[in-house]
Amino acid sequence: SKERRTFCLFTFFNCIFIVMLWLIMVSIKSSQYESFKSRNVYFVFSTLVEIFWLAIFRASMLLLAYATCKCKSRFPVASTTCITSGYAVFKILYTDYSSENSYKSFAIMMPITTFVVAWIEALFMDYRVLPKEQRATQTVQNQHNPHIPQLPHRNATSFAFYCLWSPPECIDEGDYDVDLDLEDINHLSNNISEQEYQYVQQGIDAMQNVISMLGMETVWNKEKSRDDGDVYTLNGPNNMKIFILKMSLPCPPEVVYKEVILQPERMPSWNRAVIDCQVLMRISDHTLVTYDVSAGAANGYVKPRDFVNVRRIEKQGQRYISAGMSTLHENKPPSSDFVRGNNDSGGFIVQKNSEQHNGCSFIWILNTDIKGNIPRYLVNKSLAEIMFAFASSLRQHLKDTHTQHR
Repeated sequence: SKERRTFCLFTFFNCIFIVMLWLIMVSIKSSQYESFKSRNVYFVFSTLVEIFWLAIFRASMLLLAYATCKCKSRFPVASTTCITSGYAVFKILYTDYSSENSYKSFAIMMPITTFVVAWIEALFMDYRVLPKEQRATQTVQNQHNPHIPQLPHRNATSFAFYCLWSPPECIDEGDYDVDLDLEDINHLSNNISEQEYQYVQQGIDAMQNVISMLGMETVWNKEKSRDDGDVYTLNGPNNMKIFILKMSLPCPPEVVYKEVILQPERMPSWNRAVIDCQVLMRISDHTLVTYDVSAGAANGYVKPRDFVNVRRIEKQGQRYISAGMSTLHENKPPSSDFVRGNNDSGGFIVQKNSEQHNGCSFIWILNTDIKGNIPRYLVNKSLAEIMFAFASSLRQHLKDTHTQHR
């Protein structure tokens, strides 16, 4: 993995850095060089030769374990870190700093530097390299597990469609008819441009992917639960997390369909997480292209993002679906004012709630890459909070709408 390569390069760099510090010290006190030549295989505690050899030993062990042998255990980095830390602490405690000499600063700096870089390497391996490789391995295993339904690739053209609340084996072919969409495209192809044709096809692909993700509810992982709803995650391609909000609303699905799905440009008026939403193009009753600007998050650490999305809206049986993904539009190229994010297949699903009279179930699938150099854990935490904030805003908006129409 690229994380493992980064770790190996960082380990090699640390070794070279320590060696360079030691060579600089030797050049300052040239008499030390003769001592090194005569006793270079021994740990001479009155000098810093052992720091030199310890850095080479540590780098050799780590590169042998993680670069050559492809080790997936934490033992090599843990053991070398313990040895390095123990010796660095010993050196700091038993070095005489009272005497005046030309390399006193090196006697202080080298043990501390060795201690710090050893722990940086250990933490990077423990929190970044191995967990990400384990998730990648699990994803590959899931792809070959016949008992786990698969998330299709974004550009896939054929899928198995699963019932929303049924096991993966139950396929409801009546909910979605690909042939009807292909006929729709063929009918429109004489009246629309090639670019619009591509928008329609992208919308169909997004719709198919969303339906497949709905059928994977058995492998959704519950992340957080609050009064407003529950947030789940699903492992997507390239180790990306797909976030899913599931909530119940005390109103008919037609109301949510009208207020949320059919009027996206009104969302900034009730959803604080959205600054702007514009409909750039309406290709048909089912397909439109929108421009969305999200507000910042994490107390301003995550800056506002903008997205250009193609959306497909359909009524399938007893549920309404608005599915979409990122696309390109000539009127909204990337701007220096915002960071251009990327949305993979996601959207809104509204259907009747069998457990609540005159109520509905609302699902939001968020499959996004906000780009930028932001730690993944911070992004994931922010997205979950954004979903809960959206749930609260949606409830309040529907309540206000109901009050106005009374």
